Parts: sequence; structure tokens; C-alpha cells
Amino acid sequence: AIALIIATYAAFSFYAGARLQKESDRAIEILNSHLSRKWSDQVQISQSSYSRGIFSSEATYILTFPSAKDPSIRPEIIFTNMIDHGPLPAKEVLKGHFSPLMASIHTVLQPNPYTHPQFGASGGRSFIDGHTTVNMQGISSLNWSARPLDYTQDATRSKFGGASLQATIGADFSASRGLLNIASLTVSDGKSSIDLQGISIATDTKIGSFDLNIGTSDLRIDRLSIARLEKPTLVAEKINTQLELNEKASLLDGKLNHEIGSLKINQKDLGK
Repeated sequence: AIALIIATYAAFSFYAGARLQKESDRAIEILNSHLSRKWSDQVQISQSSYSRGIFSSEATYILTFPSAKDPSIRPEIIFTNMIDHGPLPAKEVLKGHFSPLMASIHTVLQPNPYTHPQFGASGGRSFIDGHTTVNMQGISSLNWSARPLDYTQDATRSKFGGASLQATIGADFSASRGLLNIASLTVSDGKSSIDLQGISIATDTKIGSFDLNIGTSDLRIDRLSIARLEKPTLVAEKINTQLELNEKASLLDGKLNHEIGSLKINQKDLGK
């Protein structure tokens, strides 16, 4: 009886892995199609390898930027998915989660010349750590984080305060709901600097009949500061931009709202 149970579970696990691989191939096609509409040929994603086992798999993907003009280094970001097959991935069971899943996925970045400065600033560790679960309906739940970084490249210093992402993505990217929080980001080159504090991006959209993201997108920035040598310093606080896009029969209905809580130039308050 025990042998039968093990054999049955192995068969289900192998099926879940095979289905996930097929879904992953389709997701790459859909994502590249979406990227080509948004940014032409500036960003592409491809699968470098996919090794499937009975209970687990490992896949490597490469994000490239074909339009980059720097010939000295190939601009690409490499990340690896370590996949535990369902229906009951071991890592999820150990967390007390017993709902059937297609897979539980742990995502990390791999070092390469393009990401060497970031890996150096994070002590050689992946500065992105992602956990994703995919249910039997193909809906993905993401819980990702990014470590704080402080590094200098080509005389430009970048200070990144860390970030977190919680999101739910429908099968075939049919819908998405998520919240990205970025603690802070400062970029300076000795002549100018830009500093952003408390950034949050929230989305709640679905793909409409025009193949557009219908719903709401919201950007909030607690504080934005821009400083340049011998130029006025600008400080804006409580920035909020919201885009709402809806469909009405064969028409699109959109609304854009932009608010700034306060604006200062060289410490002079221009009002709220």
C-alpha cells in the first residue's frame, strides 16, 4: 500500500512538473509579446536551460536588453528558478500549507559581469530573493524582496534601500494585483543627485478586449529631491499619480489624476 501511495504521488508530481514546464514556455511567449508592445525590442526574456525531475526542476532564464549600446559588456540579467513540484511541495508542507499546488518556486539571481557591482555590494549573495507559488488553476502568488545596496559604478553612486513585492498574477497574465514598496533610492555623480523616499506602486488590472491593462495603477512617493550644482534644489512631498482605464462597449475610458502635497525650491515653499 505504501509503495502504491509513493508511486501515485510520484506520478502526480511528474505530471505537475511537466505541466509547469509547458505553462512556463507559454508564459515566456506571452511575456515577450507584452514586452514588445510596451518597449519595442528593448527588453527580451529567454530560457537558457530547463532540467526537469520527478519531484523538482531547475530552470534558468536570461533577461536581455538588445538596444543597449555599450559594446564592452553584454547587458543581461540571469536568474534561476528552483522548483518543487506539487501537489504538495515539501517546502510548503513544512510551512504548514496543505493546499494542492502545481509548484513552489524559489528565484535567485546569478552573478555575471553585468551584475557584478550589485553582487559585490551584497557580499556575493543574490540581492533578489523570490518565492512564488502556482496553484492548479495557473494563478501565481508572489512574495519577493530585494536587499539594500550601496555601490559606485562609473563615478555614479547608487544607494538602494531595499524593496518588497506582493502580487497575484492570473493564468496567462490575464490579471494582476500587486504592491511594490521601495524604501529609498538615491543616485548621485558629484554634480547632481536625485533622492526618492517611500515609493509604492499598486496595480489592480486585467487584460481587456483591446489587449490593454484595464483597471487602476497607483504611484506614490513620500519625498522627491533633485539637487544640481549651481542650480535650484527642488523638493516635492506626497506625490500621488493614479491612472484608471476602463472599457465601455467599443470605447476606452481613461482618467489620470496627479497630486503633489507640497513643493519647495531652495527651501521656498510654493504651497500645498
